[in-house]
Amino acid sequence: MPQRLLVFFSLFSVCVLFITDSVGASFYRCESSEGKTSFSDKPCPANSKTTVKGRLNSSRLSGSIGRKEFTDDKPLPGLQAVYIFRAKFSSILQSLAPLRISITRYYMDRGQWPENLQALGFKPQSMQSEYIASTRIKKDGSIVALLKSALGENKLIVLSPKPAMGNTTLDWQCSSNFTVTLLGESNAGLCDSREIF
Repeated sequence: MPQRLLVFFSLFSVCVLFITDSVGASFYRCESSEGKTSFSDKPCPANSKTTVKGRLNSSRLSGSIGRKEFTDDKPLPGLQAVYIFRAKFSSILQSLAPLRISITRYYMDRGQWPENLQALGFKPQSMQSEYIASTRIKKDGSIVALLKSALGENKLIVLSPKPAMGNTTLDWQCSSNFTVTLLGESNAGLCDSREIF
């Protein structure tokens, strides 16, 4: 009996390792000799230094909505402040996930965008959180979240749906009016940095 358990746990461990490796894609954070930072899914070039190597979750929100990158003239925050901000921002994206899923289902069932939160069964107050002041749905199905002033004045997150795969699913693109320094580079960041009006 103990040998059977040992074989079972060994096979289970191999399966878990295989699944874990297939879920994410490798990424590298590279620093050039000029001090510029970039992210890539390939190892850093010989003239760059690899500062971080890790894995990305393949279900990450990504894409661009074609607006200019948001710029800010405030001094750059320290590295610890950047990581604290990114943890808060990830929490905000997670709290918007049920709304994103509901809009996807609504669109797949009806072929049109919901008019408002109530059409999805959400009360406006239910989409407020520690960091979100208010949430609304635009006519094109985009989710617009106004963040609380503790994160900055007039800070927004816009999640924009785009029909994909022959209109059988939606790809979501995330944009926000925070700097690239806080959000990270477009291919490996939390969200694209854009001016939002």
